[in-house]
Amino acid sequence: MSRRNAHQSSQDDDANTTGAGVTLLILSIAVPSISIAALFIYSFSGKAPGATALITGLMTSMSSAAAGAFLGFLFGVPRTLERKAKAGNKKSAMEVQIPAGAEQEFAPNTNLEQISDWLTKIIVGVGLIKIGTSGGPARRLIAVTSGGMGGGQAATTIAASLIITFTVWGFMNSYLLTYMKIPSAFRWAYGGIIKKIKERPEIDARAIEVVNRVLNPPWGTAPAPQDALDVKVREATEETRIWIFHIVRDVLSPPREEAKIRQTVPVLRALMKAVPDYHQYRGYLGIALATKSEPDWAEAEKMLTEAIEGRATPEEGWLNYEYQRVRCRINLQREREGIIQDLRILKERALNEFLRLLEDPDVKAWIESNQIDKDNLPVA
Repeated sequence: MSRRNAHQSSQDDDANTTGAGVTLLILSIAVPSISIAALFIYSFSGKAPGATALITGLMTSMSSAAAGAFLGFLFGVPRTLERKAKAGNKKSAMEVQIPAGAEQEFAPNTNLEQISDWLTKIIVGVGLIKIGTSGGPARRLIAVTSGGMGGGQAATTIAASLIITFTVWGFMNSYLLTYMKIPSAFRWAYGGIIKKIKERPEIDARAIEVVNRVLNPPWGTAPAPQDALDVKVREATEETRIWIFHIVRDVLSPPREEAKIRQTVPVLRALMKAVPDYHQYRGYLGIALATKSEPDWAEAEKMLTEAIEGRATPEEGWLNYEYQRVRCRINLQREREGIIQDLRILKERALNEFLRLLEDPDVKAWIESNQIDKDNLPVA
C-alpha cells in the first residue's frame, strides 16, 4: 500500500512539475508578445513617429531584457558543494593531508560562483542604500525613452511598461534557465574532465605496454603494428611521450645495439606523428635510420635536415644532427659544399665529435678522395 502511495505521489509531483513548466513557457512567450504587439499598435496609430517609435521601443526592450538576464544569471548561478573531510575526521577539508600515493580528487573552478556571489551582494547592498534616491534616475530613463517614441502621456506609459516588463521578463527567464540548466551543464563538463583524469593512468599504461612490445618484443610475439602504436602514443600524455622518448634516446646513445636500433624506428615515427613540430623526434628518427644495420640514407637525410631547420641555430646544440647528416650526404654523394658546411659547424662547436667523425671509414675515404684539408676546411 505504501509503495502504491509513493508511486502515486511521484506521478503527482511529475504532473505538477510539468504543469508549472507549461505555465512558465506560456508566460515567457505571452508577456513579451503582448508588449511588442502593443508597441506596434502604438507606433503606427498616427500619434507616434512610426518607425522611430518602433525602433526605440524594440531597442529599449532588448536592453532591458539583457540587463535583467544579466542579473538573473548572477542570482541563479548554483553553488558547488565542496567535499568535506571524511567521516570520523574532525579536521576541516583544508586541514586534511593527502597521503603519498593516495588517489587525489579534483575540485571544479569556483571563480564564477565567487564573482556571482560578490556582485550579488554588492548589487543588493547598494540597491538597499540607494533605493530612496533611485526614483530620479528611473524617471529620467523613462523620459528619455518616451521622448524617442514621440513624447506625451501615452509614450511615457509605453516606455515605462517596456522597461519594467522586459527587465522582469529577462531576469526571470535567465534566473530559471541558469538555475535549472547550468548545474547539469557543470556536472556534464566536470564529469567529463574527471573521467579523462581518471583514465589517464590507464591510457598511459597501454601506451607504455605497446611501446615495450615494440622495443622488447616477447619471444614468439609479433610487435605491435604501426597504426596501433601511433594511436596509443598520440593518446598518451605529454609526460609519458617524453618518458618514452628518453628510453629511445638511451637506446640510440653509444654503445648501440644493432637489433635495438631498428626497433626504435616505429616508436620515433609514432612520436613524430603525435608532435610534428618537435625537432628531437625527427632528429633521432634520422639518427636511427642512419645507424641501423641497413641504413636508409635518403629518409635519414630528410629527417635530419628538417630537425636542423626546426632546431633554429647550432648554438642551441643537438650537433649530432650534422654529425649523422655528413654520413648520409657522403653515402648519397651529395654536393661537397653542404658536407663541408656541416663539417665546419662540428669542428667549431664539437671538436671531439668532429675528430671521431673523421675516423668513420666513409668520411675518411671521402676526405681523401676530395683532397680536403681537415685542419683548414675551405669556406663552403
